[in-house]
Amino acid sequence: MFQQNFPQRSKNHILETASYKIFNNHIPNRWIVRELLERDYGVDALIEIVSDNNQVTGELISIQLKSSKNISFDNSGKHRFYNVKKQTTNYWLNSDIPMFLLLIDETKELIYFKSIEDYVRRSYERYDKESNFYYDFYKNETFNLPDFLKSYQLAKNLNEIEVELSSLNMFYNSFSSLYCNNIRRDFHMLVEDDDVLCKFQHATDVIKKMCHLLNIPWDLHLIDLYVENNDIGYDAGYDEYYIYEYHLTNYLIMLDKKLLEILKISKIFVCEMYPYFWQVKQFKLEKFLLVLKYSTLEDQYWDKNAVQQKNPVDSLKEECSGFDF
Repeated sequence: MFQQNFPQRSKNHILETASYKIFNNHIPNRWIVRELLERDYGVDALIEIVSDNNQVTGELISIQLKSSKNISFDNSGKHRFYNVKKQTTNYWLNSDIPMFLLLIDETKELIYFKSIEDYVRRSYERYDKESNFYYDFYKNETFNLPDFLKSYQLAKNLNEIEVELSSLNMFYNSFSSLYCNNIRRDFHMLVEDDDVLCKFQHATDVIKKMCHLLNIPWDLHLIDLYVENNDIGYDAGYDEYYIYEYHLTNYLIMLDKKLLEILKISKIFVCEMYPYFWQVKQFKLEKFLLVLKYSTLEDQYWDKNAVQQKNPVDSLKEECSGFDF
């Protein structure tokens, strides 16, 4: 008869199967998990997000699964994880797809997660100076879908946010100039200067984009719809695209308020969340955000009777003296 001496499955393979089962139990059934055949370079699977109404979105998330029979935490609730080579972290950061490291406790069936894009920026000084790079997981960072999706949205937008932030100080300067030179002129005059209209449209586009990236609600109407709904009764049929000084002033005031929201959140990004990263990337932006007065241009430079007190561009230069825009 045949002998009963068979191959044994390795403990690592058993842990890997268990980790996938636990992970799949934590995500919606409608999501698509594409396991990769070759995992040697630090990506185990791609997740494709499927919307609540079962639409396949094309939004992808890369994941690396690491598992342990039991995960222990120190007295501060921290578990330090060393089992990722720095070259692997570099590889993850070089990808256009947001990357997550998932640490799975097989016994408790709990998952702890880290967004690589966010974590490395928060720990950038250590990443920049040390040859070995570890990941700290915390006991309260267990996987839940709302937090995971929030982390994904941030990771997905980070590179684009950084592009916009890199020119934020220059944009603030140009918007202040636009605001100062065009606020509260003769309300019944048409805005006929093409340069002003172009700068105004550009400012609107930039502020709208930043609001989207930073998750700030955009409740402003398109300018043509705003003009249509606020007819001041003079030469309304002058052109298909007409803006009066009245419309320009009111819209600039609304943009000014949105820009203040952007500046406050940008300060959190640059000075609180990722300070060392921005000191290396663009230290002038950090200085700009630290000295800036966080109030609207309207509040800074106009009193309650709408009398201009000071040129905002001149004040900005005084506040930010000592470094260039």
